[in-house]
Amino acid sequence: MAGGVSRSAVFDQALAHWLRERRQVELERSIEDHYHSLSTAERAEDDAWAESGDDTVRRVWNEPKR
Repeated sequence: MAGGVSRSAVFDQALAHWLRERRQVELERSIEDHYHSLSTAERAEDDAWAESGDDTVRRVWNEPKR
């Protein structure tokens, strides 16, 4: 299964993969917690900034508004 790689190398790779996955999950959870903690006014402001960014991308890429 290891394809000629030593056991310690397999373990190192598995641990590195597990740590990357764990960090990604923690980051996603942190982002989700942040957005759930926003007040109504903060959500409205965030939506306005997102729409502004969307408009800019559409203008640059010449895409029609959805």
